[in-house]
Amino acid sequence: ALDQWPPPTLAVPKRAAAAPMPKEDEETAFPKLKEEITLQLPQLIERVLGKVTEYHAKHVEEWNESIGQAVLEKLQEASGNFKYIVNTSIMEKKGAGFHTSSSTLWDPESDGAVSYRWENKALVCIVQVWGIGI
Repeated sequence: ALDQWPPPTLAVPKRAAAAPMPKEDEETAFPKLKEEITLQLPQLIERVLGKVTEYHAKHVEEWNESIGQAVLEKLQEASGNFKYIVNTSIMEKKGAGFHTSSSTLWDPESDGAVSYRWENKALVCIVQVWGIGI
C-alpha cells in the first residue's frame, strides 16, 4: 500500500555487473561516444522488441529490464570510464502524447546524454542514456 513507509522489501532485479576499473586507453569524454551509442541503441531495442506485434502490459517490465541490461553491457564494453544511467520507457502506440524532460548539472567536456525513440505499429520505446565521467 502507498501509505506504508518504509515500503515492504521487494525482490531486487538482476543488475549489470559493476563497471570495470577505468582504462587509460578507453574514451574519457562521453560526447565522443555519442555516435557509437546512438548506432547501437536501435539494434539493442530491436533484439527485444523486434518481433513484438502487440502491446502486452504484463511483458513491459521484462522488456524494459532486458533492454536496459543490454544497453548497460554495451556501454561498459565501450568504456569503463563512466557511471551510466539508462532509462527505458515502453508505451502502447495509441496516439497519446508523451513528454519527458531531464535537467543536469555536469561537465559538458566529459559527461553527456543520448535519447533514442524506436517504434513499430504496436508500441513506442524511448531509451535515455546518461554517462558521467569518473
